[in-house]
Amino acid sequence: MKNLFLHMKKLVVPVTLVAVAGVLTWTASDTLRLWIDVTPAAAQVVIPPPPPAWTAIGASGSVDESSLPIFGFMNASAGYGPNGSVAPLEFRYNVVNVPHPVSTTGAIPTIAIPGWTTLEFGAQAPGTSIAEAFLYRVNRCTGQQTLICQIRHYGQPPPGTCKTCTFPNNTFNFSSYLYYVRVILDRNTPNELPMAHTLRIY
Repeated sequence: MKNLFLHMKKLVVPVTLVAVAGVLTWTASDTLRLWIDVTPAAAQVVIPPPPPAWTAIGASGSVDESSLPIFGFMNASAGYGPNGSVAPLEFRYNVVNVPHPVSTTGAIPTIAIPGWTTLEFGAQAPGTSIAEAFLYRVNRCTGQQTLICQIRHYGQPPPGTCKTCTFPNNTFNFSSYLYYVRVILDRNTPNELPMAHTLRIY
């Protein structure tokens, strides 16, 4: 009886090892399959990050000479100084290219074309006053300018809000053109305080 038990024990051990080996073999094979079964590169969709934005605060603009006697800066914003003038104010903001990712396939964005599509203008224009932003493209040799898009705020009480206008993603090409934003503030009474807060192009 003892010999029969030992004989059966010898039979069980190989069977168990085979079963364990089978599990191990299946696991290794399955892992190998997962490593090999990957999506072809051509079928992968890679979404590039959005290009960094160009930004400016209202108080960073160049002040038109006609506005020098009556303008004023308040923190980051541009507007009227402590006076009763109802003449319009004008500020200009030079737009420059910013470091951004470049497509490896020759698509947008490129070094000279950041791929921007939106102008954003943060402002307030209470009562009947207005705050407007005009985005221009400028010929780099002749200075001739073309309007790209514009934004108008009116009836917008403090602290203001953002409005946008859009354009195609190939509009900006710094190898051929220069760009700037012109901001106009206007009011009908001294009690109205339109202000230019922020600008972004993204």
